[in-house]
Amino acid sequence: MSKTIASCRARHWLRRGFVILDTETTGMGEDAEIIEIAALGCDGEVILNTLVKPINPIPVEATAIHGITNEMVAGAPSWPEVIGQLILAVGEMDYLAYNSDYDSRLIRQTTLMHYHDIANLFRPFIEGHDCVMRLYAMYRGEAGKGSGYKWHKLVNAAKHEGVVIDSPAHRALADCRMTLGIISAMAKGGAE
Repeated sequence: MSKTIASCRARHWLRRGFVILDTETTGMGEDAEIIEIAALGCDGEVILNTLVKPINPIPVEATAIHGITNEMVAGAPSWPEVIGQLILAVGEMDYLAYNSDYDSRLIRQTTLMHYHDIANLFRPFIEGHDCVMRLYAMYRGEAGKGSGYKWHKLVNAAKHEGVVIDSPAHRALADCRMTLGIISAMAKGGAE
């Protein structure tokens, strides 16, 4: 039954034309900030795909994961230049992300670094998200820790669903495309 529910939800996302987001960051901690962000329509249209110049240098450990260097972001727009484009790209709907809690947290953190006093103005946007990873866990239906379902890494989920992406993982647009492929696969499945 959980596979059918997940499949129906995925079809809803596709029909309504939700926007899929992904970010690449300087790390995972409380001081991490966004250095790349992409937004992709459920029709596959690239809505936004940009590097972002961070306040602080990119640690070599982060570069080792996504390949984004300080030189690459030196001429990129800053977060205040990007967040307006992002909000326009998403519009009135909630956005989707594979691990939406993480992306939402990084959007909030990066926004707070630039807008200390008015960051709450962005709260409805920042908090309006659905998590594809959670839905995919329900779709797969494998028991996880406690009473929940097992979560799967994006690359592993894409591989399991036969999603082929010709760009390297851990770049925002490629990860958006993998996420769209997983949503599409869930939308086609669901018959138990």
